[in-house]
Amino acid sequence: MTGLEIYLGACSFVLGAVIGSFLNVVIYRLPEGLSLVSPGSRCPSCGNPVRWYHNVPLVGWAILRGKCKDCGAPISWRYPFVEGLTAVLFLLAYAAEGVQAHTLITMAFFAALVAITFIDIDHFRIPDKIVLPGAAVCLIASVAADPSGWWEYLLAGVGGAAFLLILGL
Repeated sequence: MTGLEIYLGACSFVLGAVIGSFLNVVIYRLPEGLSLVSPGSRCPSCGNPVRWYHNVPLVGWAILRGKCKDCGAPISWRYPFVEGLTAVLFLLAYAAEGVQAHTLITMAFFAALVAITFIDIDHFRIPDKIVLPGAAVCLIASVAADPSGWWEYLLAGVGGAAFLLILGL
């Protein structure tokens, strides 16, 4: 393994942790119909804003020892778990596929799956706001990356949608 490969793997891991941090926002706010952008992160117990340096993925939770800096209320283990899971999935995508356009598609797919999974665990529903645009973007990006396999991507998308429809019914 070369130094460049190790560096790109580390970058994939860090990118995954950062995306995982945003996915925590999506998981909490999207089902509630709240803005994903504003206001910034706050303690659910005391309402005080989370300082930027406590919001660093994985590291912030560890520094705070899983407690709010202001009120001492516990911060769920789920935050670093989602960040770490997404980081590992991004690293695995890079390790399996290397540097290519399809790797980014795989990473986006993993990110959508993480958000969908945890929203489903909490609310027993799969949000169309993630699934429908995600399916369209992944299909378009996959065809753009490998136009010769367009029918396979379309068939896989229809098969996946049919499976989820059957589960939903």
